[in-house]
Amino acid sequence: MIKDIVYWGLPQKTEKSNDLTRYRVTNNTVILSALLAAPFLVRAIHWGIDLRIIALSLSEALLVLSFLSLRWFRSPLVGVHFALSGIALGALGGVYSNGGFGHVASGWLYILPLFAGLMGGVNAGMIWTGFSLVSIAAFWFASSLGIVLPVLTPRPDQASFDKLQQLMQFLAIAGCMLAYLYQVKEVDDALLGKIKHLNQEVADRKKAELDAFAASRTKSEFFASMSHELRTPLNSVIGFSERLIRRRINSAGGENLEGDREYDALRSIHDNGKNLLAMINGLLSLAKIEAGQESLIRSPINLPLLLNSLVDEFQPLALSNNLVLENTLTKDCEIYADESKIKQVFVNLISNALKYTEEGQVEISGITGLGPNGGNQISVSVKDTGVGISEEEQGQLFDPYFDKSLHKQSDVKMLGLGLPITKRLVELHDGVISVSSVVGRGSEFTVCLPEICMVNARPEIPVLEPANEGGVLSNK
Repeated sequence: MIKDIVYWGLPQKTEKSNDLTRYRVTNNTVILSALLAAPFLVRAIHWGIDLRIIALSLSEALLVLSFLSLRWFRSPLVGVHFALSGIALGALGGVYSNGGFGHVASGWLYILPLFAGLMGGVNAGMIWTGFSLVSIAAFWFASSLGIVLPVLTPRPDQASFDKLQQLMQFLAIAGCMLAYLYQVKEVDDALLGKIKHLNQEVADRKKAELDAFAASRTKSEFFASMSHELRTPLNSVIGFSERLIRRRINSAGGENLEGDREYDALRSIHDNGKNLLAMINGLLSLAKIEAGQESLIRSPINLPLLLNSLVDEFQPLALSNNLVLENTLTKDCEIYADESKIKQVFVNLISNALKYTEEGQVEISGITGLGPNGGNQISVSVKDTGVGISEEEQGQLFDPYFDKSLHKQSDVKMLGLGLPITKRLVELHDGVISVSSVVGRGSEFTVCLPEICMVNARPEIPVLEPANEGGVLSNK
C-alpha cells in the first residue's frame, strides 16, 4: 500500500533497464529531501531569517518540480537535475547564512555529489561534483580574502541547530543509500525471476526437443515397418496385374483392346498400385530427410552428361505426347555432389514438366556465375510451356502433401511429395530452388548450387608417399 502511494504516477516500464531504478531512487530522494528541509524552513520562519526562508522555499519548490517532472517526462534526468538544484540551493543558503566554509552546514556540499551519483549516474555525479568543488573553492577563497559572511542563527540556538544539521545529514545519507540499495535488491529479484523463467523455458524446450526427437524416431520406425508391410502386398498386386495384362493381350491375339472392360480394369489396378507405391516411397524419403538421416556421398559429376542421359530416358515419353525435350547445357561443367540425389532432383523436375505440358517443349539450360552472396554458383533451369502455376499455389508448392495434380487426363490425384523432396535434397547441398510461372504460359524451376558443389572447390585428398625406412606413411 505504502509502495503504491510513494510510486504513484511513475512509469512501471522503461526502454532502458536502469532508467526505472533512477526514477524510483530520485523519487525517494526527493521525498526524503523535502521532509528533511521542512524543519529548517520552520525554524527559519520562527527566527525570521529572510535569506533562509527564500532559499529553503525555492529549494522545496524545485523538489516539488522534480517530483512532478518524474511523472511528466520520459527521461528521469530532468527530475534528477531539478532535485539536485533544490538540494544545492538549500545547501548554499545554509553555508552562506552560517558563516561560510568550515561550518557544519558545509556538509551538505559534500553530500551533493553522492546524491548526484546515486540518482543520475556517472555523468550527473561528475557535473555536481564539479559544482560542489567550485562552491567550496569560492567560500574558501572568500574566507582567505577576509570576507566575513553572516551568522544568522541566534547564538543561544547555535549548538542545538548544529546537532540538528548533523542528524539531518546522517539521515539524508542513510536514507538515500537505503533507497538505492532497495532498488538494487528489487532489480536483483527481478533478474533472478527472469533467470528462473528462462531456465524453465530452456528446460521446457529441451523436453519438447526430446519429445519431438522421440516422436520423429517413432514415426521413422513406423514408416520403416509399414513400408515393408505395404510394399510386399503392393508388389504382389503390381506383379500379378502385369501378368494378367500380358495374358489378356496374348489371349486377344492382336485384337484392339481399347474399350475392353477387363483390360481397362487391369490397367487401372496396375497404374493405381504403382502410384500408391511411389507415394509410399516418397513418404519414406521425406521422413528420412526430415529426421536428418540422409547423408551425402559426394563425387565429381559431369552435369551435361547426366542431363543428357535423363533426356534420353524421358525422350520416349516426350515423343509420345508430341513434346520437344532438349538439354542446351553443353558446356563442360562438373559438380561435386551426391550423384543419386542430384539425379533424383532433375528426374522429379523433368517428369513434372512433361506431366503438366500438353504441347510445346521442355528445355533444360544452365549457367555459371556469381551468386547473391558474391561466391560462384551454378544454376540449372527446367522450363516448360505447360499449364503454369498461380501465385497462390507457388507459395505452397514445396509444402508436403500439397495437391498439385493439374494434369487434365490424370485419373489419380497424387500427394505432391516430389517437389518437397526435391527442395530438401537441394538444401542438403546448401543450394536453393526457386520457381517462376505464369498461368497458361508455363513454369521455370531453377536449381542454384553454391561454390562448394563445384569441382574446383572440393576438398583436396592427400597423396600418400611410399613408406619410409621407419615404416611410416607420409603425405605431401
